[in-house]
Amino acid sequence: MNNLKILNKRCYLWVPKIPPETWSRSHFTGRAMSDVLTNNMCECFNSKLVDGRDKPIITLLEYIREYVMMKIVNVLKVIDRSSGLLTPYTTQMMESVKKQASKYTLHWNGEDHYQVTGPNGDQCVVNMTTNTCACRRWEITGIPCRHVVAMYSYKVYPINGMSIWPTSQVPIQITAPKFKKQIGRPKKSRKNSTAEREDGGSRKKSKVDAKGKRKVVEGEV
Repeated sequence: MNNLKILNKRCYLWVPKIPPETWSRSHFTGRAMSDVLTNNMCECFNSKLVDGRDKPIITLLEYIREYVMMKIVNVLKVIDRSSGLLTPYTTQMMESVKKQASKYTLHWNGEDHYQVTGPNGDQCVVNMTTNTCACRRWEITGIPCRHVVAMYSYKVYPINGMSIWPTSQVPIQITAPKFKKQIGRPKKSRKNSTAEREDGGSRKKSKVDAKGKRKVVEGEV
C-alpha cells in the first residue's frame, strides 16, 4: 500500500473502500483452497460458454451442466494416469516446498504449537490442531507450506529384546555361507572398528593365514 501511495495517491485512497477479503491474500478465507490470484479460470470458463449464450436460459443451463460434467470426467482421466496421490502440478510444487523446508528448524512448545524458523528471519507459528500456519498458505491453498513440511520426519520405533521375540514359523534354517577365496593377495589384518580407533588401547587383532582362515593375535592398535 505504501508503494501504491507513491505510485498513485488517488488509487491508494480508492482501494481501501473495497473489502480486503476480495483482493488481499492476507484476508482470504480457507474455503476456496486455491492459490490462484488472477481471473484466468473465470476467463477460460467464460470462453467455453460462447456457443450457449444465445440460447434460452434453461437450454443455457443445460449446456453449462453438460460442459461441467465432461470437464470433470476429463480431469478424472488425468488423475488416473497420474502416479501418486497428487496431481503432476501439485507434486512438482511439493518437491519445491520440501527443498525449502530442509533449511528450517522447529521448536515445540509442549502442546500443539511449533515455532518454525528459516533463513532471512522467516519465522512462523504452526498449529497442528487447526491445521494452520501464520503464513496462511496452508489454510488458503490446502497444500502444506514450507513451515509445515519442515515438521515432518521419519521415526524409528523401539522394539522388545530378542528374549521375547515371537518364534518364526518359517521352516527354513539359515546357515553360514560357504567360504570362497577371493582373487588377489589376502589381507594381513582386519580393519579396526570405530570403537577400537577411538580407544587407541590394546586390542586383539585378527590375521588371515594362507588357507583363508582368521586367527587372533595380540597387538597394539
